Amino acid sequence: MAGKRVDWLTGSTIAAVGKIANEKARAKVMQKTPGKRARCWASDGEYVWFRRKIATPAFVNRLNGQIAKGELKHMTTQDDVEIYVIQTGSPLKRAAVDLTALDMQTLVRETVIAACRADWVMFVDGLEEVAHRFRNARYSDGKPAEEAFAKQLYQEKLAYIFRLVELRGGPTPQMIDRAVQALRSKRGADNKRILVMGR
Repeated sequence: MAGKRVDWLTGSTIAAVGKIANEKARAKVMQKTPGKRARCWASDGEYVWFRRKIATPAFVNRLNGQIAKGELKHMTTQDDVEIYVIQTGSPLKRAAVDLTALDMQTLVRETVIAACRADWVMFVDGLEEVAHRFRNARYSDGKPAEEAFAKQLYQEKLAYIFRLVELRGGPTPQMIDRAVQALRSKRGADNKRILVMGR
């Protein structure tokens, strides 16, 4: 909780760093796990956790640009993870949902619903979480899945998501692709197509 406390060395009061509600559960995805690659970035729509040491230079430049535009405000740094508050008006801002805590079926459902509601921020975050799970998939013996196999599984899941959007009467893949490109451009990502449907 934010407040004042007395510095035991000087006796003067110093401002305590604000706490995030339910922080342990919300930032769990950023915890390092032995044998797994650490994530460099995560967001729940309200906060961004960023590990600068392992991010690519392009990723760091994009984040620095968002900070310069006032979309992110630095809150604190814990170990090697920087925590930012997402400001109102940022293309990263959405209702706080911890996508990392959802099982795959619920994640797909939330992503499909987001597409049908034209909530492109939630839709893109959902697809990025699905991609992250396949990229870091492991076989039952603990060994990382082959990259080609993980890509194949991701493409199948992506086709399934688009089929569910179609069944719900949602936007066409072309409409979705245009909206996603516009959002990625606002976020500072490159304009590569990320939705490959083979249609």
